[in-house]
Amino acid sequence: MLHGLAMDILMACSGVAPIVKSGGSADAVAALSKTLGRLEHQVTIAMPRYPSVDEAGLLLARRLTALEVQVGDQVMEATLFDSRLGSGVELLFIDMPGLFDQADPPGGDGQPDAAEGRRFGLFCRALAAFVDKREQSGNPLDAVHAHDWSTALLPFLLRDRDVRTVLTVHDGTHQGRFAKEAIDEIGLSWDDFHPEGLEFYEQINLLKAGVLAAKVVTTVSPSYAEELVQPGGGHGLDGVYRQRSDDLVAIVNGIDYARWSPATDPHLAARYDAEDVANKGRCKAALLHELDLPLEPDRPLLVALGPVSE
Repeated sequence: MLHGLAMDILMACSGVAPIVKSGGSADAVAALSKTLGRLEHQVTIAMPRYPSVDEAGLLLARRLTALEVQVGDQVMEATLFDSRLGSGVELLFIDMPGLFDQADPPGGDGQPDAAEGRRFGLFCRALAAFVDKREQSGNPLDAVHAHDWSTALLPFLLRDRDVRTVLTVHDGTHQGRFAKEAIDEIGLSWDDFHPEGLEFYEQINLLKAGVLAAKVVTTVSPSYAEELVQPGGGHGLDGVYRQRSDDLVAIVNGIDYARWSPATDPHLAARYDAEDVANKGRCKAALLHELDLPLEPDRPLLVALGPVSE
């Protein structure tokens, strides 16, 4: 806990750019954390230690004390590693043997499978233990910010703790729906298997549990917030979003201008800025050529980046 208005914030996610790319949320988490740091908040991004983390060439400092997660009669250890992004944001990697050693970050159009659900369920339990440990040490966190289904269980696990929780829904199509037997595999309580908890049509739904439990739920745009509460728009969870409508906040994704600036972007055919846009035409011509489209400089060209699905 920091003094004044500055907050000590834990970002829980499946990946952060440029270390691990796991969909658009990886870019959003990186940019948001960097901006919060500039506003003098203390931000730590927590994510699994995938094999690609070591391949990224980061300097990792192993913490001496591991966390323990009880699953039935078994005690699993979670080893913590500290590092830092070039922006100065702190990184916390969770290493649990047998979980992420050979796993890839979530992504793609397919729904997460049972193995992925177990991995991220245990990851969230390790993070809940980390939050508790901070509280017990007299240095509690001020806020925990989870992102999408992979960390949505965390606000649910922390629902009775004295910490503010936020869940951002970047993509409501992936919800973390698994057979109810996953309760035992993750080490959850069957007492929470009910409509106001984990249960969803005789399965567990991690995103639903997070939406119900988080103090605030955010989405990436006003239009997406409106879509989620409409029948069909919430992919089965529209009633849950309507139930939380007073706490559902739409915040448009920002952009990191230090990274995405036409004045410095190395990926452009030519660079330009607001003072001199002469080279913008060269960029347009290069894109038309790459897409094998007619070179017609006076015709408007609109480009959109986003998921394409039925």
